[in-house]
Amino acid sequence: MSTLISQIDSAEERFAKSRPERNLVLDELSRFAAGEKTNWQHLDKRSRYRTRLERLGQYADADAITDDQSVSFNPLERILDASELSSVEFFERGVIAARSVARVQIRNDMRSVVGYGSGVMIGPGLFMTNNHVLSTVESAASSTLQFDYLTSISGVREPVAFALNPQQFFVTDERLDFTIVALLGPNEAGNQPQERGWSPLIANSGKATIGERVNIIQHPGGERMQVVVRDNTVIGVVDSFLHYRADTQPGSSGSPVFNDQWELAALHHAGKPKRNSQGKIMMIDGQPWTGNKADIPKIDWEANEGTRISEIVRFVNQLSLNAQHRILWEQAQLTAPTMDFWSLFEGKVGSINNEYDRQVRPEPGLSALSVDDSGNPSWLFRLSFGPVSAGAMAPTASNVSTSPPTPPTVITPPSVPGTSYIDPLSAAQRIIECFQPEEPYFDKNADAIAMEKYWGCVDPMLPSAEIYPILRQHLETTHTGRHSYTRARHEFLYPVIDLHPDGNLHNIYSGEIFSPVEAIATEIAALVPFSEAIGLDIGQEKSLDSLLANESLWDDLERSAALSFNCEHVVCQSWFDKRQPMKADLHHLFACQPGCNSFRSNIPYWQFDPTDEAIRQACGRIEGRSKFEPERGKGAVARATMYFLMRYPGVIGDQAGELTKSRVKILVDWHKEFPVDEYEKHRNSFIEKAQGNRNPFIDFPDIATQALLERGFG
Repeated sequence: MSTLISQIDSAEERFAKSRPERNLVLDELSRFAAGEKTNWQHLDKRSRYRTRLERLGQYADADAITDDQSVSFNPLERILDASELSSVEFFERGVIAARSVARVQIRNDMRSVVGYGSGVMIGPGLFMTNNHVLSTVESAASSTLQFDYLTSISGVREPVAFALNPQQFFVTDERLDFTIVALLGPNEAGNQPQERGWSPLIANSGKATIGERVNIIQHPGGERMQVVVRDNTVIGVVDSFLHYRADTQPGSSGSPVFNDQWELAALHHAGKPKRNSQGKIMMIDGQPWTGNKADIPKIDWEANEGTRISEIVRFVNQLSLNAQHRILWEQAQLTAPTMDFWSLFEGKVGSINNEYDRQVRPEPGLSALSVDDSGNPSWLFRLSFGPVSAGAMAPTASNVSTSPPTPPTVITPPSVPGTSYIDPLSAAQRIIECFQPEEPYFDKNADAIAMEKYWGCVDPMLPSAEIYPILRQHLETTHTGRHSYTRARHEFLYPVIDLHPDGNLHNIYSGEIFSPVEAIATEIAALVPFSEAIGLDIGQEKSLDSLLANESLWDDLERSAALSFNCEHVVCQSWFDKRQPMKADLHHLFACQPGCNSFRSNIPYWQFDPTDEAIRQACGRIEGRSKFEPERGKGAVARATMYFLMRYPGVIGDQAGELTKSRVKILVDWHKEFPVDEYEKHRNSFIEKAQGNRNPFIDFPDIATQALLERGFG
């Protein structure tokens, strides 16, 4: 209880500290609602508006918002216009999001229920709620999750329950008030946690900007699920927290806060409660709160506060997670496999039309629709359609797993009929052992001999007009080892080619260190659940080797976006339509975890001025959809891109959205500023052994000129 009081005190301090800014925001929002001219720069940061517009696909508007340029439109107006129409898709996505939300039954060590909370699936095996809901490993191990604790079109549903497995994964922080914990599955009914779907954590800031309305799915006071649609307006961003004001219904502990695209924007945790003249916290019935934990849902909140998802991602990314934890955490930032909304109702249409051909009945005491003074509609409803059954079905524990938690040293993927058990870590370790060479990391003398033999009579110091066609032809004819993308990653890149002298992989953009075992295990761990989710038949696979060799399966996995591989194409795949041999050319493949991979996306490189405003993460800096400057690896990515221009002339078009001739100077400058090191020489040596050719800009750094490289454009 002291934790919650501390969080309330901190929230009140933040509300008091931000009062001047909030009053300015509220004045601007009032003018905006009245149709008067407003100064949108008083509301939110340019960088957050850019991110929001980009996520809405309004790239031209996003690019127009720069510090050195005034714009003729109000970004908030564009954002709200994009969310104005409530298409069927909005409600489809909302129902799918609700499948990932659960009621938390907080239990003591005697397994007695002592309280309730809400929470949401954030990955195929991870669940997130508040720290003040589940603050310790012990409380998590004793507690239970109940999905589908709601009233549906057919009445009160039996909840689907899961136990938690904090021994496998448990991360918590009192200041940010979040806890992330693994689920134990399958339950006794045979349900797997990932069948619920999940709401991934998006690292970029700007998923809900000031002035937008947000949506909350919750179990207030442990009641059946309620969905509060467009009833809370974002009124402030203070440090790591989002402030929003409810018109009618506040959030409850652990509730996910979504934007209108049902992207997870915040985790509701507390707020500013009403107090009486004696300073006591008041409840909605007008009585002072006695401190009883069971009465927390009855507290009368003046304003709501949620922890920003970008801050939670930043916090966890800074932790030293082991390989198993890193696998689970990376999956929490990946898009869930697409769920067909209408398939949820297959076979039920007849019963709906025949048995429930009556007026929709809202539950007593709930206002289905309200309209504020500005005419903005909002909805508050339980998932309750058709006749409401008399009484409530008592939740049962019949489908709660009572099996002991799995040891923290094992990650158990779902079993697949017809296949042998696949442990991702063991499988990855075996791959590493098979393909790591016995040669030293870099043999200077041996490489000098190989280099002389490879280039032979080629004189790289000829004028650019003469040497370009010679080098291009030589690189193409010696490129004899052409591999699949899967083989390029698992047999060459991760186990050998991209290793640094310390024996680990380093994220090319952030420098974060992770092991080759971790890189491969993450991808294998996603393969089997993905296969189940999309109904692929891999039951005939008899061994790990044949499963890994199933190229069509890996291709489907990549196309689905259910997994971003730990691999970066420095020349973006969209620029060459993912064609071979470019896609698996090892010279421009580098280890890069999904977070940085997604952050860069397909944005061409740029060199910012130190005074420029840009969104900055550990991976680098970004502005709009046209500028990305990596934090690390500039020399290596420059030389890899220059190789691509030499090897594949005309593939990169000189057009907006791709690398253009005007940016070749950036590559040349990085090449000169960050010279070739042992890591790149090691890469070059082993790439020659794997695919037959070498990078001339590593062997002959002095030949790199803008005039030479511009010949590689279409």
